[in-house]
Amino acid sequence: MSDHTETDLKTTSDNAAFYALVCLTPIFVLVVTFGWARILKPVIPLDAPFVFFISYPAAIFLAVVAVVLAKVIAAESIQLTHEKGPRVSLSTCLSRCWAYVLVLVIISSLGTARTIFTITQASDVLSGELSQTSAELRALEIGVDSVLQTPEYDVLAAEYKIKRAKIGVLVTQFDNEMQRVYEVELSKMSDDRARVDTLWLQFEGEMNNPLGCGFGPKTERRFRELQAALPGLQKLAGSSAQCDKIPATLSQYKIAVASLKDIVFSPSKYNCAISPSALQRWADLQTELPELKPLDPAGIPCNKMADVIKNYAAAAESLIAKIDVPVSQTPVTVIEFKNRAKTAIDAEIKTIETMIVNSAKITPADALPVLRKSLEVYQAVLSEGEIIAHGKFTNLARDIKREEVANIENLSNILRILASRWDNFMTYLTLLGAVLLDLILIAFFRRHLSSLDTQAKYGFYDGYVSSRKIFRR
Repeated sequence: MSDHTETDLKTTSDNAAFYALVCLTPIFVLVVTFGWARILKPVIPLDAPFVFFISYPAAIFLAVVAVVLAKVIAAESIQLTHEKGPRVSLSTCLSRCWAYVLVLVIISSLGTARTIFTITQASDVLSGELSQTSAELRALEIGVDSVLQTPEYDVLAAEYKIKRAKIGVLVTQFDNEMQRVYEVELSKMSDDRARVDTLWLQFEGEMNNPLGCGFGPKTERRFRELQAALPGLQKLAGSSAQCDKIPATLSQYKIAVASLKDIVFSPSKYNCAISPSALQRWADLQTELPELKPLDPAGIPCNKMADVIKNYAAAAESLIAKIDVPVSQTPVTVIEFKNRAKTAIDAEIKTIETMIVNSAKITPADALPVLRKSLEVYQAVLSEGEIIAHGKFTNLARDIKREEVANIENLSNILRILASRWDNFMTYLTLLGAVLLDLILIAFFRRHLSSLDTQAKYGFYDGYVSSRKIFRR
């Protein structure tokens, strides 16, 4: 290989190393900045948005310091190579720049680990905690039912429930029978209207018959049939034997027939008689519910039938709802507590399950308020239940709060969570990534700085600590 070709290849390699370093450094800064901003937020005693303007500039500063330290370590490594040869041991290198390495690891590794944890594990940890909280709440609900048992009351409550159901069947039967009567009357009204339409067509045909030319004997008969079906229909003056005026006359009759048809065949003109079956159903209901008012056997105007059915059924259902175990035989305190506990616990469980199902990426901002509310409900129900049950809830957890999850934003708690998830693959990936990114950045800096070592007696340490020469070419 010629010297010229070798020089070109080395130049290409050096340029590639430089551009790779230029691409990696912003990524490194972003990762470390995001991680440290999340680390600093919980410890800054300010509210939003002021905490943002402090945490992110501070995090960016730490990320830049980490970049400078990585370059210093790379420069020290090359300097040692010049001083002691290419086979410099790791211990020798660490003994010379251990302070830089320690600070770099603290800054970069913690920031990187925080970022990786937020992206890969925080949602999973919160989802698991929500599921566990739901299970604990359900266990508490079951515990309340098992400890605060009321067998005598439960037997009576079941009997009254059956009684309410039987009376409810009578209400349904009455409602159905009344509805059937209503539909029968509407069907009759529809048939009557159809019959009038038929009579009108017959009358119209006779009027248009050229042999009759208006009101002939047959036309008169058809008109009387219409009058019988539509009381109030009057014969128009001058409608006989005037062939040229038949269309206009028919138009007037048609308007009159349509108007009378709407009046005569209105639901208000029809009476929906109460059927014997409906009367019997209502009598059965009155036997069970004496407070019910009687039905009018004369019937109900069909236009009011729907409201009457609704009102009668509502009155019966209102009385049915009052059929329950007498207060003297009801353990009111226990029952009321169990109902309150069930309502509160079910509401929390529903909220948790909705969040788990509908949220593809659960965040602490979403999950922590729900977990805190669930803890409050759990503690309140357990405390009141123990008072009522005289301390019989001995097999239930006193507290369902996990401190490390409740304060998941704090770095110390993240480390505790990672330690507890030693069997999770992502834990090892988080720890490896925290260190690997530092090593990669140092390696990229070392490769770039080595490419600059083309001149004799180049001072590698001097000047590389300066931020103005981080990417010196």
